[in-house]
Amino acid sequence: MSVNPKLLSVSKSKFRLGWEIELKSKLSRSELRLALQERLGSGSSKLFSIQEDCSLSARGAWTGWEIVTIPLPEAQSKALCSKILRWVASREDCKTDSQCGLHVNISFSRDSRTRKIDFFDLISAAPISRILELFGRERCKWALDPNFWRVEDLLLELSPDIGDIALGEDWAREAAESILRAAKSKARKTLRENPKASAVVDRRGNGRRYFEFRMMGNAGYEKRWADISRSVRSLQRAMEACAS
Repeated sequence: MSVNPKLLSVSKSKFRLGWEIELKSKLSRSELRLALQERLGSGSSKLFSIQEDCSLSARGAWTGWEIVTIPLPEAQSKALCSKILRWVASREDCKTDSQCGLHVNISFSRDSRTRKIDFFDLISAAPISRILELFGRERCKWALDPNFWRVEDLLLELSPDIGDIALGEDWAREAAESILRAAKSKARKTLRENPKASAVVDRRGNGRRYFEFRMMGNAGYEKRWADISRSVRSLQRAMEACAS
């Protein structure tokens, strides 16, 4: 069985998705890669990488791993993730537990549209608490990272060039300081209204912007594709609302 060539082709899909699939396995990295390639077919090595996940505590013969897929058009990406999850569920030497998460990275196919999204508006629009509750991760420290939510660090991540503006004329420095004050106020207001907002991370990679959503996971999540698919669709709707 070989990989459908559409998985590697350019598509007119509205969204591009990538996945970070956390699991524990008795297999080594090379064994895990070989077994997964055999399941997905020839050419599949271009579609994913495998990294050891030190955040997953492991005992005995078990090691924590993360399967990271490349960004693909929506339909192809979902088909790939579903196939990987069925493969995980079928193996006795792979498992998931309460530490394991499924992170989905979502962007519009047109990067300019993703860049239009106000991060704080997205946090308010995305059904964060509902998805956390659906997967039993409302208090999961692996899904919710409070250290990320120091306002100053967040602003530095969202506006890395604002310091350059402040180096210019007095009017530019005053404008930059005004922007920072307004952004800090908005960040604090957002956190008061949605304290679980750290389950969403604003990312940039290869010159593109995307959002990482970390709400899904828990023991046996690999058998819950229907819930995963519905949750991702709701996140996509939130992004569309914020980009309109």
